[in-house]
Amino acid sequence: LRTMLKALGLRLGPVLLSGAPYGDALEAGASEVLVELPYLEPARSRLDSFWSSQGRRPVATDLPMGFAGTRRWLQTVASSAGVDSRLVAAYADKREARARAPLAKMQSRWRGLRVAVFGEPPLAAGYCTMLAELGMSPVLVGLTGESLGGREALEVALDGNGISLPREAIVLEAPSLATIRAALLARLAAGELDGLLGSASELNLLGDAPASELFGPDGAHDGARRGPFVLEIGFPCWHYHAVGQMPFMGYGGMVTLAQRLVDPPRVMDAGRSAVR
Repeated sequence: LRTMLKALGLRLGPVLLSGAPYGDALEAGASEVLVELPYLEPARSRLDSFWSSQGRRPVATDLPMGFAGTRRWLQTVASSAGVDSRLVAAYADKREARARAPLAKMQSRWRGLRVAVFGEPPLAAGYCTMLAELGMSPVLVGLTGESLGGREALEVALDGNGISLPREAIVLEAPSLATIRAALLARLAAGELDGLLGSASELNLLGDAPASELFGPDGAHDGARRGPFVLEIGFPCWHYHAVGQMPFMGYGGMVTLAQRLVDPPRVMDAGRSAVR
């Protein structure tokens, strides 16, 4: 975010809950533009009252994820800061073209893959956007928790990015772990899933599933088939840990996701479950 804003002549101030020293957060009030990411909805009424008393009104945004989501975020924030929209468009075009070039080489590998995505609505909307832009189809979306909205919040965010879920897509709102497991096994048994994205809480539900339930109608694992890919996102993660810069937002987030998808872990690697 800091790099993108700097290119538009803006400086990123304190980012609350980012792990920065508390003293840095105290300077937030001095920022000319306050940006509100979509995680404060549970405190909406109290926040509205507070901002009104302060004479401030933050700019509410979705997460800057995917090409469309990142461009929309930049346009929203830059407009609030009085940045010329032509500068924003030129920068977004340049960054998007740079990111798309290497992705185009792998597009045929991903086109048409059916995936399941689990996460709270803002994160799920971001990943659904990115996957759709890479040519995949989110056919099962599980919206974890209740405080950040449900299907309507997901569809509003996707619509803002110009993305629609496939007609056959199933959206589960605040599903129990048992419901998630049943939905995954049903789709896997029917051969209708090529990939899964979620936290360890969702992915590990398949850890004790027999191979006959993970590989579609053709039967058991034969050593050549490793099943659908699995990518841990959100929190908690059991296997995935970044030791360097691995952004999930912005243009860098698209490249990071693509890199992870080039050779992702599978449900069954070397005949053993890759989830636990």
